[in-house]
Amino acid sequence: MEVKREMMKCIAVVFAALLGVSAALAAPRAAEKKPDIAKQILRDKLRADKKFVVAINLPLTEEEGARFWPVYDAYQAELEAIDVRAVDLILAYQDADTTHTLDDKTAKQLAEAMLAIDDDDAKLRHRYFEKMLGLLSPIKTARYFQIEGRIRAANRNEITSKIPLMEEGKTDGSRSFSIGS
Repeated sequence: MEVKREMMKCIAVVFAALLGVSAALAAPRAAEKKPDIAKQILRDKLRADKKFVVAINLPLTEEEGARFWPVYDAYQAELEAIDVRAVDLILAYQDADTTHTLDDKTAKQLAEAMLAIDDDDAKLRHRYFEKMLGLLSPIKTARYFQIEGRIRAANRNEITSKIPLMEEGKTDGSRSFSIGS
């Protein structure tokens, strides 16, 4: 029981930190013309904190760790690319909502982009699940994906709960709209 409580505390700490990064990522992209060192340091710290949560909740032998951690790092890099697309989508929706340019065409584009991100995320999980099955036992592989899933679900829930639902009748048609990939 105490181990579970400690695991949840660690996940809560990483979750809170990820929320800060998510908020920082959602800042206007125009200000990102030159690298922001503080944001990069924060991202690196959060990656390390998340890795720590995984490490304490996924007991690995030295041999398993030597095989697992490089694949974990590659997976995290690919997840980050998907997360950047998700942040861009949130910003696109926020722009359409703020400028009252959310029409049927834009709503459809946003929904299709969201579904494409979800599909790519699921494909990536499947691909890495198969890779990790070659490195770890099925139980340890499943446990890792449970840990990863809890962290990502909590982060995604917090972010999406802050996004207003789409509404009809908020368009003035004065701005064009496009979704970057």
